[in-house]
Amino acid sequence: MREVETRIRIHDRYQLEFKLNYPIEPGERRTRYRFAVYIFVPQSLGINRFTYEPRHFYRDLQNYIRLKTPEMSPKDLCRRPNSPLKVMQRLLAEGDWRRDPEKARRLVNSFKFLRAILKSAIRDELEEVVRQLPRAQEDPQVRARVLQGLRGLCDQVQAIVAAYRDAQAQISWEAEQVAVGRETVGLAYRLTDEALSLLVERSFIQALRLLRRLPNEPEVRRTFHHLSECAESELRYRKERGYPSILSVDSRNEEYMFRAAVLKKYTSSVLFLSRAIYREGTTLEHLMYAVAAGISMVFATWVAFYFQQRYGNFTMPFFAALVVGYMFKDRIKELGRAAFARLLRRYLFDQRIDVRTLDGQHRLGYVREKVHFVPEAEVPPEVMRARNRQVMTELDNDGQGEQILRYVKEVILYNDAFERLYPDMPRFTGLVDIMRYDIRPYLYKMDNPIQRIVYVEQGRLVQAKAHRMYTLNLIFATEERRGGPTVYERTRALLSRKGLGRIEVFE
Repeated sequence: MREVETRIRIHDRYQLEFKLNYPIEPGERRTRYRFAVYIFVPQSLGINRFTYEPRHFYRDLQNYIRLKTPEMSPKDLCRRPNSPLKVMQRLLAEGDWRRDPEKARRLVNSFKFLRAILKSAIRDELEEVVRQLPRAQEDPQVRARVLQGLRGLCDQVQAIVAAYRDAQAQISWEAEQVAVGRETVGLAYRLTDEALSLLVERSFIQALRLLRRLPNEPEVRRTFHHLSECAESELRYRKERGYPSILSVDSRNEEYMFRAAVLKKYTSSVLFLSRAIYREGTTLEHLMYAVAAGISMVFATWVAFYFQQRYGNFTMPFFAALVVGYMFKDRIKELGRAAFARLLRRYLFDQRIDVRTLDGQHRLGYVREKVHFVPEAEVPPEVMRARNRQVMTELDNDGQGEQILRYVKEVILYNDAFERLYPDMPRFTGLVDIMRYDIRPYLYKMDNPIQRIVYVEQGRLVQAKAHRMYTLNLIFATEERRGGPTVYERTRALLSRKGLGRIEVFE
C-alpha cells in the first residue's frame, strides 16, 4: 500500500525544508495525491492577505523535484546485475562505448547513479545505527552488533569504491575524446571519483561521531581506529590524485565548499527533473472577462437605445444617458471581472508545473499549486482539532483567532513513464518533492529575541535572560487517493527575530 512520507526540518536559520515522497501506485495508469498545509500565524506578526499576497509566497518558496533514489544496500551494489557498478563494468567490458554515443551516455549515467545510490545506502545504514544507539549504550550484545555492522559497512563501501577505481585502467586518455553533452567520459569519471571520495570520507566521519556516544571499551576503540583509517585514506587518495577538495585548518576552505557543493549537484543531476511553470486557466479567465465586458456592453447599449427612442437624437437627456451608461458600463465590467476572478480562484489553481526529465524526452506528470488565506469558518474541523488551540493562544491574539494561510498541491504521476526511464538501472518507484520556505517575512514585526528580566531570589535581585519566541503551527493534510481518507499531522516551528529556533513534531 502506498504512503506519502512527509518530513520537515530546519535547513538553515531562515528556511524550513519540507520533503515529500510520492510513491507510484503499481498496476494503475496514474497516481494522484493531494497535499495541503495550513499555516496558523499569530496576529501580532502582521501577515495577512493584504500584506502577504500569493506572489510573495511563491517568491519565498524554492521547489526541487527529483526521482526517488532506487533502494539498494551496499551488498546489492556489489551483486545485483542492474546495479550501476555492474552496468558500468559491463559497458566497459563491451568496449564499443568509444564509438557509440548512446553507450557513452549510459556509462556516464552509471557513474552518477553509483554515487547517488551509495549515498542513500550509507544513509539508511547509519540511520539504523542511530535507532539502535540508545540500546547499544546499555546492552553489550546490541553494542557488538552495531560495531560489527559498522565494520562491515566500512568494508563493503571500500570494496565498491575500489571496484569503481579499478576502471581507471580501462578509461584511458581516449575517453577525453568521447563527448557526452558538455563533458567527456574521462572528465565525468574523475568528477564522480572525487565526489565518491568526499562522500565516503564524510560518511565515515559521521560514523565516528556516533561511536563517541558509546562506552570507551577496547572493541569500540578498535572500530573507531578502523573507521578513522578509512577516512584518512580517502584524504590521502585525493591528495595523490591532485583533487583540490582538501580541508586545511589554516585556510578559509572556500574552494573545498564550492567543489563539494558542485560535485554533489553534478552527480545528483541524473535524479533531478525539469519544471515548466504555467499560469493555470488563462484561456478560461479571458473568456469569463469577455462575458463580463459583454454584459456591461448590453447594459450601456440598452440605456442608449431607450433614451434615444424616448427623447430622440441630439438631446440633453440622451447625452446624459450616454455618459451615465458609460460610467455604469465601466463599473459593471470591473465588478464582473472581480466576481468571475473569485469564482475561478475557487476552482482553479494558481499555477501548473509540468514535470519532465532534464532532456525533455519523458513527461512524468504535473503539479498544480494554490495558496490563499482562508477564514476559520472554511477550515475543516479535522484541521482545527489537529491545531488544538489553547486558551493562551486565544488571549495572545485578542480573541480574533489566527491568520490561516493554506497552500494546496495536487500531484498527478504517469506510471508508465517511469518504466521507460534509464532501462539499465533499477526501477524508479516515485518522486521526491523538496520545498524550502523562507520565513524572513514573518520576522519583521517581532520583538527583541532576548530580554533581561530582574527577579528576587533569597533577598537578592537576580537578572535572567528570557528568550522571546513566536510559534507557527503547521497542519499537514495528505489525501492519497480521491475520496480516500486524509492523514493530518501537526508540526510547530518556534522562531524569533534571529530566525528559526527549533521544530516540534506531534504524533
